[in-house]
Amino acid sequence: MTGFLALNPTPAEANDRIAAAVAVQEPRLRAFVHIVLPLATPALAACGVIMFIISWHELLIPLILNARPDFMTLPVVIASLVGDVFVFFNLMMAICLLALAPTVILVALLQKYIVEGLAAGAVKG
Repeated sequence: MTGFLALNPTPAEANDRIAAAVAVQEPRLRAFVHIVLPLATPALAACGVIMFIISWHELLIPLILNARPDFMTLPVVIASLVGDVFVFFNLMMAICLLALAPTVILVALLQKYIVEGLAAGAVKG
C-alpha cells in the first residue's frame, strides 16, 4: 500500500485538491474521503482481497484456539477428514470446492481493482 501511494501518478494533483479543500475550509475528513480515498481504491481492493484469502484459508490458529467442534472453520474440517486408516477424498474435495467458491467470486468481482493496485504498486519510479 505504501508503494502504491508513494508512486501514485497524480500526487501533485491530489495535493493541489487537498490544499484547495483546506483553503475553502472543508473538513479534512471530507477532503480525505473525496480526494485521497478514490485514488487509493485499487490499492485498498488489492490489500483487502489478499488479506481475505489469507484469513479465509487459515488453518493453524483456529486449530489451536478452537476447542468446540461446533465452531470449526472449513480448513479445520478438511484437515479432520484425514484419518489414520482412511481418507474421505470425495467429501474432502466437495468441501474444498465450497471453501474455494467465495475466494473465486471475490477475485472475479474485484479483478479490475486488483490488477490496477498490484501493477501500480509494483512500478519502480
